[in-house]
Amino acid sequence: MKLIVGLGNPGKEYEKTRHNIGFRYIDYFAKKNNCEISNNKFNGLYGTLMINGEKVILLKPQSYMNLSGEVVRKFVDYFNIKIEDILIIEVGNGMRDANDSLYVTDPEYDYPDMSEVGGGVDDDDFEIIEDE
Repeated sequence: MKLIVGLGNPGKEYEKTRHNIGFRYIDYFAKKNNCEISNNKFNGLYGTLMINGEKVILLKPQSYMNLSGEVVRKFVDYFNIKIEDILIIEVGNGMRDANDSLYVTDPEYDYPDMSEVGGGVDDDDFEIIEDE
């Protein structure tokens, strides 16, 4: 099982800001793969799909970014997901926000194998463009 986490902040005021690139990517990827992000568990909106015969969870934590690790940790524990099977999509300084939150949630655990995708965005007027 794989977990793809798109980080962002909940609420209309953050909806189209650069900080929500993770949410927006999850929405884009879900739509492209006919997956509904309609389930709610552990303060996270999620959907599931199969990719190459493996179950993949698409997750949008509904806590603020600095608390997203609490939501991710609950999904990891509940669904028994290996840390190396997590991909976190966020804007900014690599994994800083997610790792800080994960360490706050479980300071004894080391997360060296977690994958990340970070995006640098200069302003709030952007869109995800598919390569042709």
